[in-house]
Amino acid sequence: MVKVKDSRGSEQPQRSRTFLLLMAAMAVLMLALGQTVVLGQSSAGSIDGTVTDPVGAVVASAPVTLTNLATGEVRSATTNSVGHYTFPFLPPATYSVAISAPGFNRYIQTGIKLDVATSVAINAQLRLGSQSETVTITSEDAPLLESETSTLGYELTEKTLEDLPTNGRNVYGFATLVPGVVAPHAFTQVSTGMYDEQFVVISGSRDNQSLFLLDGGTNSNSAFYGPTLYPSLDSVQEYKVQVNNFSAEYSNAAGGVVNVVTKSGASKLHGSLYEFFRNNDLDANYFFNNRNSVALGAYHYNNFGMSVGGPLTIPHLVKGKDKLFYFLSYEGLQWVSPTIYYRSVPTDLQRNGDFSQTYAPDGTPVTIYDPATAYANPNMYNQIYRTAFSGNVIPRTRWDPVAEAVIKFYPEPNVTGDPITHLNNFYVQQSGDTTKNTGSLRLDYSISDTQKLFGRYSENVTVIQRPNPMLGSKAPAGASIGDDRLLQYQDVLNYVNAISPKSFLELNSSYNRYPLYRIPPGYNVSVIFWPPCFGVVQDSSSTCGCHAATEGLDG
Repeated sequence: MVKVKDSRGSEQPQRSRTFLLLMAAMAVLMLALGQTVVLGQSSAGSIDGTVTDPVGAVVASAPVTLTNLATGEVRSATTNSVGHYTFPFLPPATYSVAISAPGFNRYIQTGIKLDVATSVAINAQLRLGSQSETVTITSEDAPLLESETSTLGYELTEKTLEDLPTNGRNVYGFATLVPGVVAPHAFTQVSTGMYDEQFVVISGSRDNQSLFLLDGGTNSNSAFYGPTLYPSLDSVQEYKVQVNNFSAEYSNAAGGVVNVVTKSGASKLHGSLYEFFRNNDLDANYFFNNRNSVALGAYHYNNFGMSVGGPLTIPHLVKGKDKLFYFLSYEGLQWVSPTIYYRSVPTDLQRNGDFSQTYAPDGTPVTIYDPATAYANPNMYNQIYRTAFSGNVIPRTRWDPVAEAVIKFYPEPNVTGDPITHLNNFYVQQSGDTTKNTGSLRLDYSISDTQKLFGRYSENVTVIQRPNPMLGSKAPAGASIGDDRLLQYQDVLNYVNAISPKSFLELNSSYNRYPLYRIPPGYNVSVIFWPPCFGVVQDSSSTCGCHAATEGLDG
């Protein structure tokens, strides 16, 4: 039977009913919010093996001890009649295995690196001798090869994530280093959770056939088929990209599986504190700015955060450093970035209805026809005749009052533009603000000898300003302008129980939500002679004819 012991070797009784009730309440809340229940798919790994004597005969009933070197947690098992032992549902970590049997030297293998969703075989051949003598093997002495499964995948370890350079601390960007993974350029850049960071293709599949997991819980969004939440780099322990031959537990993925595991607390306090910055004082001006005698706009990039993890004690509820662990991370982004635009605005002649100097790219005049003179050709179906305005000038008496009011909001040309068409005659540089805050809290709890429980809550809030390049704050509401507000949530609750030496249970429930809001600017359309009921007037309502309309912010 698998048991959990503390570092002193004594079994711990079941306790802290209050904590269990809190975790149960969290599970009920996730159900009420409409969570995704994950059946079978897991980020955990396993260690197993066979124990034999010097001639290859199996050694039955040999005690086997597994120790998590980070937390000091100890699990125990006994080899069965064929000398086999197993430790399933293990979190990624570094372990040691100790085996002792009467008449044999004690066997210890340490530095066993178990990666996410990986099975490792530790087969031990015992030597004859006294148990007081120990044979120790380190991971350098015995390189590990995953021979337990046929899955084709690539590990991205914690060292890889720390050592490789990254733009914007985007943890998912490393997945593009894996052969067979094709993603948009923005997938590897600063993550703001927008559309151009999605649509990842693995092994030639469609972009909606891959699966993103975070601590065993679904992290795929159904709108863009990419990750719902991009976790902070300092909160990720490692992840694995499985590109082919993955097991049936990932039955809802036909392309690939990106399986990310976050860090958990350990028996010792550890953490990090960082900031990465960049500003316009360190940058040269753009080529087009110099050509148009425009100074470099404001650029401020501040990416900062922290993480801390360790043991947690609750007076009268949880005692000791081997029962409850926490890991807290936060990452913030404040990014002001200038963008340059070339736009086309009416020339001085066009603003007065004069199109006599308006030409197509080939130099031919663009003729303006009078729509009131249109008539059908009685001798040919679907042929319309019209008469051009005299001199290609629209008389002011024919101007629509709405158009006359709207054109006043367009800026004057400030560059020459195309010498023939006069297009791209307006140049502007604008800075938009992006603010992002990502936080995560994970709790790991050892309930009893055979039961483990962990829960994690992660949230991201991103606000992106989208100024209109021509109209600025005067711009009316529209689908392409206004501030974006993105809220991303990904929460996981995981329970593992070693019911018997042959039966193990893992339950994993996740909550995954990705609302996106666009907040248009307020605008009073009465200034362009439209009825107010057709416009967006902040925090007001109006009635037009027999139709009632309410304007304002719509989430």
